[in-house]
Amino acid sequence: MKKYSVEKITLVAIPIVGVLASLAQFIYNGSLWEGVVNLTLNIMHRSHLELLQPLDYFQVAGSVFAN
Repeated sequence: MKKYSVEKITLVAIPIVGVLASLAQFIYNGSLWEGVVNLTLNIMHRSHLELLQPLDYFQVAGSVFAN
């Protein structure tokens, strides 16, 4: 029988809990944030080269990480 340490269990449990929490949030409230929607629209309606130009919908790189 293998002996599992608390550290190994924690390293596996934390990502699983995070994925389950995200999945639950998506299932119960499937709406996307405005920034994610704007970025998705840019990706859907532009070619690869057009994505290197300034984005539409007032979208800027890194806005997801903004305060």
